[in-house]
Parts: sequence; C-alpha cells; structure tokens
Amino acid sequence: MRVVWGTMIVTAALLAIPAEAALSFNSGTLGTGTIANTAWALTPSGGTSPYVFSYAPGAAIIPGFQVFNAPDLPVTLAAGATGALIGIPVGASHTAVTSFTTTIRLTDSTSAFIDKSVTILVTPVDFVGSAPSGLGVGDTANIQFSPVDGTPPYTFSISSGSLPPNLTLNAATGLISGPLTTAGPYPFTLKMQDSATPTPQTVSHPFTLTVSPLRVSNLTNRTLPNGAINTPYNFQFQVTGGTAPYTVAVASGFTLPAGLTLSSAGLLNGIPTGSVYSSYTQLSISDSAGNANTIRVSINILPTALAPLGLTSPTFNDVALGDNADLAIAATGGVPPYTFDVAPGSTLPAQVPRCRPVHSS
Repeated sequence: MRVVWGTMIVTAALLAIPAEAALSFNSGTLGTGTIANTAWALTPSGGTSPYVFSYAPGAAIIPGFQVFNAPDLPVTLAAGATGALIGIPVGASHTAVTSFTTTIRLTDSTSAFIDKSVTILVTPVDFVGSAPSGLGVGDTANIQFSPVDGTPPYTFSISSGSLPPNLTLNAATGLISGPLTTAGPYPFTLKMQDSATPTPQTVSHPFTLTVSPLRVSNLTNRTLPNGAINTPYNFQFQVTGGTAPYTVAVASGFTLPAGLTLSSAGLLNGIPTGSVYSSYTQLSISDSAGNANTIRVSINILPTALAPLGLTSPTFNDVALGDNADLAIAATGGVPPYTFDVAPGSTLPAQVPRCRPVHSS
C-alpha cells in the first residue's frame, strides 16, 4: 500500500495471514476390532491445540466404551492421536460382526468444536497371547495363544511373515514351540479362524519374536533360587552365546532386593535385609561384539530360614523311691531362648513336685 500526503510518501506492506485450517478429525468407520479390550484412535487436525474429545451431547453411548484423551492413551495408538474410544464392546454378537455408531465431539483451545459420526466394527472372535522378550539362542520357546469367544474348534495359521527356524505352530491349540537356534527379528501375523456357521469368523494380530545371540543358561523358568532375610545369598549368572567377555547389569528403572548387589561379571550376592520380597527385576546383558538382550527374572526373599523346632530324645534311667530324678532335655531348631513345660493333658509322678517351666537360651 502506498499513501501520499503532500510531499511525504508512506509505504506499508500488507502481510497475508493464512486462514486457520478447519477443525476436523478422522471419522466414518474407524476400523474393525475384537470382543477383547480394544482402542480406536481419534486424530485431530486444524484448529488450535490442545484438543479434547468427548461424546457429543445427546449422542448414543457405545456400551462398554469411554472416550479418553492424552496423556491417558495406550502407547500402541498411531502417532498423532490425541484421543481414543477404548473399552470392551458389551452386547456385541458372538456369531457375527457387530456395528456400533455414535457421534464424537472435538473441541479445541478456542472452544471451537465439531461433531462427527464414527462407526466401529467388532468381530465375535479374538485370541490372547504375546511374543515374550528376552529370548536367546539355546532357549526353548513355548508360547501359548488362546481363543476368546467364538465357536470352537479353532484353527491357527501364519498368514504372513515366518517363525524362527525350528519353531512350529500347533494349528489346533495355538501353541508355538521349539528350540531357538538362529538369532534375529522374526515378524509374523498370526491368524485364527473359528467354526461359526454359516460364516466362520477370523481375526489376525501381528507379532515379532526377537531372538538374541545371548542368553542366561543357568536359570529355570527365569526364576532365581529363593533367598532368606539375614542369610547370605550368592548366585552367578552364566551368559552364553555371542562373544565374551560379557557385561551384566540391572536394567534402567529396575531394582534388586535390599542388601543384594550385582557385579558387571554377573555375580549377585549379599545379605538380604528389610522385608520379605517377591517380585521380579530386569537384567541387561551385552557382549564385546555389541549384541544385547534384556531378561526379566523373578526372585523371592523369604523370612529367615528356620530349622524345625524339636527336642532331643534322652534316655530315662530307672530311679528308686527317695532318689532324686534329674533329666536334661535340649531343644533344637526354632529361635532361642526356649521355654519348656509339661504338655497339656500330660502328668508327672506325684513324687516330682518341683517340675516347673524352665527357660533356656
């Protein structure tokens, strides 16, 4: 813009400010889920953050589902999602796909809002199970996937990708098992089909089995030997595979029972203190070639180990009337000091009047 006043010329630039994108979010059919706990992502666009999703006023509430907003969202949701419909679809059919429709409202920080219709589809079958972490060459895999609802019998299959060499899938039971012989990541998709009529229902989930060259070879079911309060504890982790030397450490965010320490060479020792402990910790192991593995192990610290309480079995010598009877009885196990007395319901001869409780350390 150019303005002339007398002999003065004023020039000003006009800046074009782009219009703010219209507030919106993904709508229509959000996808197909299962009768298990399911989440559908809600991803905003336009408007001004932060955003809040909710059921629109007067909208039909999907039974069993709530609307959640960041940060209370599963980490598995797609990037960019700041809201989600999460729940267990109460009332879904057990024999056919069920459709649920509602209206969701998105409100931005300026109080602008938009209402849009969304639909979720729910299949009547699902299965549960997961790919365990911490597997290493030399371990034996036993991974169970189990049907949830639907019509038996069920058939499992690998619809894409592949299992590690030597692992097999039992199509009837959903058990993946076998020895792990080759390191690497193995992504695959597991599919399950039921026997519903007239149309069998299917469901698929992706998984990745990661097999490290490294493993701890002297653990059974990843469980450490039990320890006891105030009792010395000693366990040496034996790492195999990869390239020695190895380094063993407690993974970030995890701890050991009070009184125990772990050396970089894998020696777990000390004297447990404090209270009884029954939990797990996570170990990071690595080798000189850069290979690594993370293993979760269980450990129980029990009360102080005690030997069973008992009595010695002394020999009773015959005594004559008028003689003094002197018999020493010793205790074993338990925790001293001890208290001795005649057991309820038992009696001593009347000639032994001086019997009384005796305390001994």
